[in-house]
Amino acid sequence: MYSHVIAAVAVASAAALAAPLPATAAAHCPPAPESCVDTDLTLDRLPSVGESATATLRIRPKAAVERAQLTVRLPAGLRLTDRGGLPAPRESGLGSIAEQTVDLTTARTLRFTVTAQQSGPAQVEATVRTDAQLRPARAAATLTVGARPGASTTGTDGVDLAAVSRTGVQTTQAAANQVCAKGSYSHATPSGTWRPVRNAGVAVEGRATAGSPVVTYASGLTGVQDGSYRLCFPASAALSQLWVRFTADSGLWQVRPFTTSDAYRSYTAAKTSVAVGTEVDFGVTVPADFQMRGWRAFDTITRLWGEHGKSRCWTSAETGSCRKLSIWWAADSAVYAHWDNSVAIPDRHVELAAADPESEHLVIHEAAHGLMDMLHKGWWPSSDCPDKHLPNRVTGSKCGWTEGFANAVAGYVMRDGKYVYVGGVEIDLMNTRWFDPSQAPSATNLENGDQVEARVAGALITLWRQVDGGPVPTFESLIGNRTSTLREWFLTRRPDAGLDVSAATRDLVYRHTIDYRSA
Repeated sequence: MYSHVIAAVAVASAAALAAPLPATAAAHCPPAPESCVDTDLTLDRLPSVGESATATLRIRPKAAVERAQLTVRLPAGLRLTDRGGLPAPRESGLGSIAEQTVDLTTARTLRFTVTAQQSGPAQVEATVRTDAQLRPARAAATLTVGARPGASTTGTDGVDLAAVSRTGVQTTQAAANQVCAKGSYSHATPSGTWRPVRNAGVAVEGRATAGSPVVTYASGLTGVQDGSYRLCFPASAALSQLWVRFTADSGLWQVRPFTTSDAYRSYTAAKTSVAVGTEVDFGVTVPADFQMRGWRAFDTITRLWGEHGKSRCWTSAETGSCRKLSIWWAADSAVYAHWDNSVAIPDRHVELAAADPESEHLVIHEAAHGLMDMLHKGWWPSSDCPDKHLPNRVTGSKCGWTEGFANAVAGYVMRDGKYVYVGGVEIDLMNTRWFDPSQAPSATNLENGDQVEARVAGALITLWRQVDGGPVPTFESLIGNRTSTLREWFLTRRPDAGLDVSAATRDLVYRHTIDYRSA
């Protein structure tokens, strides 16, 4: 079942894709890429505001790793007060990061101290990356910091959180008999740069008088270019409070936790005593650090939406209500990324692990499985994917098609023709060199044919770039046409849709080691 298909190759053999880890004679890297290094992180106590805790990070390599990248990430509410050998942290988004290269030829234990500075959800996270690991080893401690001693707890739901203002709030004059709210919403990338959150739900809420019910005065979506908004509504009297709510739901896609169907929400601080004829500029607002990756996943889907075509829904076959693409994510999730089609069609969804949104390719790949699900109206070919499958290795013709399609969508939408993993390892889907059997399969030595995901992806991207003017004609050719393999699509669905299958086009596909020239 594709409910267990991992994002491209998230549980496949790292040694088959990248250079193997340096290993002792007795220790060899096991099949799963993250299992070359085991990590765990614990806190000796749950600190409340003003209190400190000692974090213990244990790193146990299963093969000798001479160079690995250790990253310790703290949110804004926790400060590194005793580094315990870690380098000085640098700012990244709202939080901080301490990075260093470590020798893991033997096991290591690191201890450092963190001090809580503000209440709310918090997470101490450590990741270990090696060149051979597709998925970094990750360990984290999640807690809700209490304002009083003894009030902190383990875990958190983190659905409704206060947003953070980066610029402050200002007021100016608006038209008579109305009130306006404006600003923009942004998220931090893994490198710490700020980007807009586009197409997010935005609503202006408030209270007419102190203690009166909350009213939603106006709503819309953040701008598709810059994440901005400006919402106005008629008003006849001053308002006691006014604030802005952001929701990770565009109406066509959402990001939500595993524990509730409600999308993530973020709220500005309330502006009090808002007079009629006032425009409140809430400035640049960002989500709490604990939700940041979820909002990055949400914004990433805007990229896919921009390539889906002109239909008001995800597919032109939907003429009534639109299916919503639902992404399940949590800051402490440890699932392998996958599209879950084991449930009823309306309930199908993407599931992501905590750090998965760092790779936009991964997010789009999984969402592309959802798009194929919609194009095929819930039907899927029987799976011939092995439990551990790599994009550079022969799998099955159905696996090559479904996974290759998802990789192609990611590489095309990201405009780089690649698949990039959370740990930064990448594979060039446009590699047209034929497999060299004298060398082991690797990120640059791909096996041949339409049972290889990367070859299928490269062929599709080439067709979209050089022949079809984009992927939309392929999407349209799949509506109502159950398709199990690339061969079936190219030789049957493609000509039926009026798409070119001339000798020149077959030669383009052949460049990717897929030979339909005489078929």
